[in-house]
Amino acid sequence: MMRNVHDGKRKTKVTDPIDESINELIDKQIEQKVELDINMSMGKQERNNVVSVRLTDDGVSCLDDLIFAKIAKSRSEAAAFLITEGINANAALFTQTKKYTQQINEAKKMLQETVRINRSVQSTER
Repeated sequence: MMRNVHDGKRKTKVTDPIDESINELIDKQIEQKVELDINMSMGKQERNNVVSVRLTDDGVSCLDDLIFAKIAKSRSEAAAFLITEGINANAALFTQTKKYTQQINEAKKMLQETVRINRSVQSTER
């Protein structure tokens, strides 16, 4: 707690060391809680993949805001957090995307097999 102290001519502000200690403990607890929330949000998965992206100044500012608020420790962690949150918020979209991607993959395999068979037939005819 800050309090004013008068020495006759001027006022000075004195910080109570107990209040400082309490504030430090509270900050540490908040930081640990945020880190736990981030880990839970990311499914406690290791981040082993590197992706290079170009961001606008506003995008970088948002990452820096997350760092300033101690929600993330670095721009990399802030970006990973936002991407994970975006994926979680759009789970239905990504479920559909995965479904269609699998269908497209099956169609590609069928086309490749058709071409392979066609080539095989043509080579035996020669």
